[in-house]
Amino acid sequence: MRLIDRIVGRIGIRGSPAPLRARALAIAPLVAVAGWLVFEQPGFLIAAFLLPAVLAVGIYGSHRDTAAADTDNVTGLVRRDTLERSLDLALARARAEGLVTAALVVELDEFKSLQERFGRIGVDQLLDAVSRRFSSAVRGVDCWARLDGPTFGLALSPTTPLNDEDLARLAERLLAALTEPIRVSGVDLRPAISIGAARSDVTESETGASLLQGATLAQISAAKSGPGQLVQYSPVLRDRIAARYRFAEDLREALRTDRIVAVFQPQIALEDARLTGVEALARWRTSDQEIALPASFLPAAKESGLMPALGQRILEQALRALRTWDAQGLHVPTVAVNLSTTELSDPTLAARVVGALETEGLSPDRLTVEVLETVMTDGSDPRVSLNLARLADMGCLLDLDDFGTGSSSITTVRRLPIRRIKIDRTFVRDLDREPEQEPMLQAILTMADRLGLVTLAEGVETEAERSALARLGCAQMQGFLLTRPMMMEDMTTWLRTRPPSGEETVRDVG
Repeated sequence: MRLIDRIVGRIGIRGSPAPLRARALAIAPLVAVAGWLVFEQPGFLIAAFLLPAVLAVGIYGSHRDTAAADTDNVTGLVRRDTLERSLDLALARARAEGLVTAALVVELDEFKSLQERFGRIGVDQLLDAVSRRFSSAVRGVDCWARLDGPTFGLALSPTTPLNDEDLARLAERLLAALTEPIRVSGVDLRPAISIGAARSDVTESETGASLLQGATLAQISAAKSGPGQLVQYSPVLRDRIAARYRFAEDLREALRTDRIVAVFQPQIALEDARLTGVEALARWRTSDQEIALPASFLPAAKESGLMPALGQRILEQALRALRTWDAQGLHVPTVAVNLSTTELSDPTLAARVVGALETEGLSPDRLTVEVLETVMTDGSDPRVSLNLARLADMGCLLDLDDFGTGSSSITTVRRLPIRRIKIDRTFVRDLDREPEQEPMLQAILTMADRLGLVTLAEGVETEAERSALARLGCAQMQGFLLTRPMMMEDMTTWLRTRPPSGEETVRDVG
């Protein structure tokens, strides 16, 4: 067989196995006659008939191996390269005949959780069943492929007309194909999908790969919109994605050039105006010296995977500021930093926090870690709870941020050693003018008191709000009534000049 493979390779035979086998067998009589006339040996007659047959077997086996390499072993579908070649042919035909083709990218949602739940065997079973459902929902001339993991691609055979409505109807058929549950490891599943589509007359793609890339960009956008969504590629989508990538690159440059900076907002006790700590918040000092607020860049940081780097930068700046204030005799009990879900899921988080504290020579109880209530109630990643427990065991303080905006229960609050809950601004705003606010706030304060938790009201802006909070028994506050978040230099000035106790005055410093 090695000799056959070498012969097949040397003569460069290409094509499908059946026609090649037929051709090889067809030339057998010609070879036999030529051999008889030239060599006049009867044995050559037999060899001449056998050689083409043996070559045909070798060619068939070679093509069979090539087909196996181009086929996904779980679903039996072709792979990406074959799909791109199909799209290349479809594009060529579409251009020649004035037709339209399209590529679709379809992805199973929540694939990671499916893997954790059912393991590889169960997931392979699901992917195989999904691929068969998809294949039944399209024409036989259309080509499905498994691209990678939970992602499938479809090349539509050129046709006319083909418009947005046609693709929407196709998406509906794909969604309908998954209506009936799929049995996986004894469990009935109805997997959710997101769909991206790109038409050749919209993308003006020159290659199958670029048409598929357009569908991929649309699918990523669809996935962000929620399960069961279809997004079709358009120049507007392309421009929006390009702008988002440029913004992410600008953010990377800002991290490289130290233009992501920490600003600080003080927190005080309502009873005696004693400073209880400061919160460190991220700001982006843009190239034109404007200061961008987190709402304008945190989504891009999350999407581009920059949250860990950004969070680490703010943590290091916050602890450095605390050490500097200590050296100047300006006592700040703790500095609070916010940690995102991405950071809390990082198995190296505790080690990184320990390293930052040791670098500045600070004890863990000088650091307060703020966690959004929605992160605590999500519960989808056990590493979050594990990391928070590790930080608490180290001695770091834990705050539950934006309390009241999620669905925390007493069980959730008591699951981890939370020291303080930060009451969201929505419960504080217009407290003096909206009587219905007071019972809700009182219920939160009562629950916190029963659980031994400190309470801090966020976003306090008026003296009336502060008075009401003090009357209801809230322990601490922060907000514009004291000051806006300040750069470190301004915070240092505020610490030096603030009265040691008594009434604070509104100070707009930055």
